[in-house]
Amino acid sequence: SLTFDPAIWETQNKSYGLQAKYGFDIPNPSVRVVGGVDFDYSPGSQFEKAISPTRVEGIFTAYTDGDAIYDYDATYFQTSPYVQADYTSEMFSVSAGVRADFMGYDYTNHLSVVTDGNHRRPADASRSFEDVSPKFGVTFNPSPRFGMFGSYRRGFRAPSQGQLFRQGGAVNTLALEPVKVGSSEVGLRGVLNNVFSYDVTGYYMTKTDDILSFRQPDGSSWAVNAGETLHKG
Repeated sequence: SLTFDPAIWETQNKSYGLQAKYGFDIPNPSVRVVGGVDFDYSPGSQFEKAISPTRVEGIFTAYTDGDAIYDYDATYFQTSPYVQADYTSEMFSVSAGVRADFMGYDYTNHLSVVTDGNHRRPADASRSFEDVSPKFGVTFNPSPRFGMFGSYRRGFRAPSQGQLFRQGGAVNTLALEPVKVGSSEVGLRGVLNNVFSYDVTGYYMTKTDDILSFRQPDGSSWAVNAGETLHKG
């Protein structure tokens, strides 16, 4: 970024987590059930200041310090309970599960609030995200040499602390939405003449509110949600 937004920065982060789960079997029918919860608490900080680089014959050789442009603390927290059940028989196997995510950030700004320019700084804020992500899969193996399978999954990804609070020239990065993905696939696999094995899969995935870095004419970049994309093959 020396050519369009020269800066140096320091990021610090600590993370405390807990993963707990419990499983049990149901003998008739043969079902395995597992449930659990994930916890995450991650305090962190970001300090960034502008610099003025020196060029000699087109090569950067040194720099001088400028003003601080970001100085904030951001604490990430997450609680995610889940449950999954797996059924297995001689020819069928079915797996179904669901996960709920409750996550967010507490943000504290140590500099003044800036509402214009290329290094805007939001005031102290908290932002939370919630979503439920199901998944389902099934396989059918009528013989040892041939099988079919299919699955569906839904997931999401929350914006990072840098995308939310390192605002740049964007009007309102605190309003960024999580990335949401729905994915389906079906396929066949087997063995021919005890010589050739094959695996053929088709997939169809939609992604909404993907977070992209949108480059402005002056060289600055804004984090924005970018509508919907389709992926298949």
